[in-house]
This record gives sequence, C-alpha cells and structure tokens, in this order.
Amino acid sequence: MKRFLLMISLIWSLVCTITIAHADDEVRYSIESYVGHLQLQEDSQATFTQEITYQFQTGYHGQYVTLGSADPLPKGFKIHRHPEVEAYVDGEKREIRVEETDLEDGRQLKIYNARIVGGTVKIKVKWKIDHLLTFYKDIAELNWFPISDGDEKVAKLDFYVDGLDAKQGKLYAHTGYFNPPAQVERTATGYHIWTKDFPKNGKLELHGYWLMTEALRRDQANEINKGNGKEKFLKKEKSIEQKTFFYRTLLLKVVPIVSVLLFILAFIPWIRYFISTRTRRIAKGVRLYEPPQNLPPLVLAKALYQLDFERMVMSREKGQLKFNHLIQATMLDLIDRGNLRLTRDDNGETLTYLHYEGLADFELKFIEMIFDQESAINISEVFSKYKIDKVALKKDFRAAKSDTQRDRIRKIGNEVQSLLKKDAQQLSKGVEKEIAKLGLPSYFRDLTEKEEAFSKTGCALHFWLLLILFVSMCFLSLGFGSHLSSFYFWIILLLVLLFIPFYILVKIREEHLQSLENLDAQFEWMAFRNMIESIPNFNQAELESVVLWNRILVYATLYGQAKKVSQVLQNHQISLPYEDWDTVLWLTTSPNTFLDGSTLMNYADDSYSVSSFSINSSDGSGGFDGGGFSDGGGGGGFGAF
Repeated sequence: MKRFLLMISLIWSLVCTITIAHADDEVRYSIESYVGHLQLQEDSQATFTQEITYQFQTGYHGQYVTLGSADPLPKGFKIHRHPEVEAYVDGEKREIRVEETDLEDGRQLKIYNARIVGGTVKIKVKWKIDHLLTFYKDIAELNWFPISDGDEKVAKLDFYVDGLDAKQGKLYAHTGYFNPPAQVERTATGYHIWTKDFPKNGKLELHGYWLMTEALRRDQANEINKGNGKEKFLKKEKSIEQKTFFYRTLLLKVVPIVSVLLFILAFIPWIRYFISTRTRRIAKGVRLYEPPQNLPPLVLAKALYQLDFERMVMSREKGQLKFNHLIQATMLDLIDRGNLRLTRDDNGETLTYLHYEGLADFELKFIEMIFDQESAINISEVFSKYKIDKVALKKDFRAAKSDTQRDRIRKIGNEVQSLLKKDAQQLSKGVEKEIAKLGLPSYFRDLTEKEEAFSKTGCALHFWLLLILFVSMCFLSLGFGSHLSSFYFWIILLLVLLFIPFYILVKIREEHLQSLENLDAQFEWMAFRNMIESIPNFNQAELESVVLWNRILVYATLYGQAKKVSQVLQNHQISLPYEDWDTVLWLTTSPNTFLDGSTLMNYADDSYSVSSFSINSSDGSGGFDGGGFSDGGGGGGFGAF
C-alpha cells in the first residue's frame, strides 16, 4: 500500500511539474477587438483591412494573421502578396519583421515583435483582393468568410462593408445556427456588422448583393453569369432562416423539454419498483429473548442473509454479516456443542477436535479445513493446509532463470487456490443440503412480472433519454461544430453518474427480495437481533429473563456484539457451562486473527498473488462548417505565439 501511494505521489508530482513547465511556456492573451473593413470597387478589386487588438498577460514572440482562399470562391479570386502590415505596442508603432507563407488554402503572415512582458498590441493588415464578387445579370453577389479560425474569442467585433451603392442591396451576416447572431446596420456608405463575445474558432460569413450598374456591366462583361441571381440569393437566405429556426427549436427547446419529461417519467416506474420491493422491518424496540431456531451460524447466514461461504472466501462477497464474525461464531458454536475445545497454557492457545457426534456434513468439512487431519493444533496453525510462504516464493520467482521455473512457482499458488475453492464449494453445498434437510422456508423470492416491468421501463426510459442527448451532442459537435455540444456532454455525464447508483440499487434489490409469505419468521430473527444489540442496556430483570446465555453468546458473536455481551456477563458475574470459561471470554473479547477468519482470507490472497506472479509485478481547417451559412468560401484567422 505504501509503495502504491508513493507511486501515485511521484506520478502526480511529475504531472504537476510538466503542467507548470508547459504553463510557463504558454503565451496567454485575449482579443479585445477586431475591426474589419472591406472596401469593394466596381473594377472587381477590393481592399480588406484588419485591425486586431491583443491584450497580452505574458511575454510573446509575435502574432499571426491568416486570410483564406478555400472554395467555393468566384473565378479569378486572388489574394495579392506583400500586404501592408503595421504593429503598435501600447500605442507606439514598432519595427517588425513579417514572414509570409503560402498555405494550402490561403496565406499566413507571421509578425515578429517579441517582448518579454505583456501589453496591448494592435496589428493592422491591409490586403488587396481580386474578384471577390460573383456577377449576374441583375446583381453582384458577395459570399465570403473573412473570419473562421480565431484562436481566442473576440470581446468586440466590428466589420464595415462599403464602396458600392447599398441603397438597393442587402447584406446578411451569418455566425451559425447556434451562435449569437451578428447585428447588421445600414450606414451612409454601406453596412456595419457588429457583435460581442465572438467565440473562439467562430465563423463570420458575409452574404450580400448589390444591384448591377452600367459601370459594373461594362467592366465585368466577361465575368457575368447567365441568368438572374437575386431570386436565388433570396431563396438561399430564406432557407437559412427556416433551418435556423428549425434547428434552434429542435435542439434548444424540443430536446431539452423531452429530456426533462423522460427524466421525470423514468423515475416514476423506478419509484414504484422501490416501493414494491422495499424491505419490511420491525421497530428497534421489539425484542425476542431466545433464538427462534437453534441454527448453526453458517446455516443462518445462508438462509436468512443469503451469504454463501464460497463466495465470501473466493469473491469477497459482503452482506449484513461479516466474514470474521461468521467464522468466530461457527467455532464458538462447535465449542458450545462440545465438538471442539479451546484451552490456554504457557505454550499458548490450543484448539482440540474432540468428537464428530451431531455434526452435519458441512461442519465436518469446516473442521477438516481447520485441522488438516490433525486432532489438536495451536491456533496459529488453523487453516494451515492453505498456507504458503509468499515472501519466499516471491524471492524464488525473482531469482528464477527460466519460464519453466516461474511456471512451477505459479503452479503452487494455483494448486492451493484450487484446493481452497474445492473445499469452500463442498462446504457451501453442505450448507444448502442442511437447509433443505431442516425444511427451512425460503426467505427470498424472484421479481413479480409487475416489478420486472417497472424495472425494465425505468431502465428503457433512461436509455432513451441518454440516447437522445448523445445523438444531439454528436449532431451539435460533428454536424455544426457548436460549443453547445459541451453542455450536452456534461449533462450526459451528470445523468450517467446519477443513474449508475440507481441501477446498482435495482440490481441489489433483485438479488435480495424479501419473501412476503415468511415475514413472521424474518421478524422473529430481527427481534432476536434487536435483543442482542440491546443487552448492554439491560436491567437486572431483563438479564434474569435470559436463560441460554451460551447460545446467546454464539449469535452475539455472529452479529458482532460478542465483546459487549461478554463484558455484561463479566460485570454481572454470569458464568457459562464451559470448562475453560476464561478462554472462551478471551476468544470473544480479545482481537485475534487466527480464529476470526482473517487467516483464511490472507491465505486466499497469498495463493492468488503467487498464481499471478509476473516479471513486471485546432489548428488549420477541415470538419464541418457549423451550419447556418450560405456556402461561401474564403476564411481567416488570428493568434499569437
């Protein structure tokens, strides 16, 4: 355990060190504003100016700006090389070095103006672009993405479009189905688009038209497409508007409302299931002063508490009784019945097998497991047939020179494990045989058809809820690239964490369903357990009403109350019919690992360990466009390094 904790600490320290080192190298900044200005000309050329204001919290090497040429774009679209670039640091113009690179679908500028400390940096880039418009007989159309790949969100975004007569035209600004819409205002010279908190990697598309003029027709005679474009333009905008309304209604209203309804409806059958399968109990004040039946602890554990000896040993099955209490109670039961004797002398404690009269098959098997053909053993030798020297075998395993030698060592663990499993199975089958022989009633039952329907309906509704949310999350993420997908992800994770405990409880209930036909017998044992747990608070009259204290002590041991009950017996000088009463008191009041099952559990762990010995105990483009756009081309981004 200490090695495990040390390893976890070392890994955590390494992760923290790497994280801190990475954080030290990271450039931290925000984008305070982005101002774009597109000036269109009748000769089909355009000037595009970008003013990007960075607020750096750390030092930096420089900034970068990209302008894309991703299709679809008008025929002849071209970004001129060597744009004008200026940089201002805290309001003062700085000398810079610009590195221009051709990308697969655009051009990138790297602006080097390194600084050790942070500050405010404004980058101004003036691009020249050819053939940005598409011409029809009736209109000139703009369909272009100026922004698509910003590395940080923009606190305030302003964009101006002018140069052509906008009085009889129209401009739309699209940001996607699920992002806040950009506002468009008509100005004296054109249009002003603005929005706040423009998201990281958000897309801004400009889709507009201007009526064709004689000058445009004359200058662009060879570029004019056949047919009119206005009707097509308006039809596309109408489609975007309808789809935006549909998708926003579906994923922001319908899916949440349906999910809430499913969430509520799913718990209704589960609540009815839990009510129907609840465990009936009696009040703590109800007591029974003698055991309802004189049952061996192993039989009682299996019949009333569904605790199987084999599963407790081999699979660490847990329940209302602890394994160490069960083993200790079984030994005390055999001592009380005269089959075993526990004595103490200068040489230690000795456990002696006296006779087998009155023993059931499972009890004979239990004694065989303890004594391993011996008739008297020191308590340190209980269950010794399953003992192996794990430390020595581990040393031999490490020193082994071949796989054959290592396999031979593993085989020792496998053989002991198989022996323990075989004996535990025989004991468990013997307990079941004894239960059938005694004709004990079934205290548990299967689910009724109605209860099973409640369980399946609740699980099915929860499944459909998670499926709807998962499909919606994938739709938002893969189909639209929307940040809302992260919200759906956290909702799904929260629901899964909520449903798992409920599902586990449902399965536990299925395995421990109380039989309503034998409630009286169960209530008697509950009342008897209440009495045992109340013994430390008994008055003199209540103590005198108890007759068979020796049997009471056996069950008190089973229920984990042995020490308290033994203390009461000592304080009131109540003696039991044992030749070695002091030794019995020692057994029930002193912690020891040999007679409480811990030894057997340790041997099981050692055999498993030996049998398992081993030698080594976003950048760029791609994806979907996000939806809510008019299929324009281009692109543009910004960031820092």
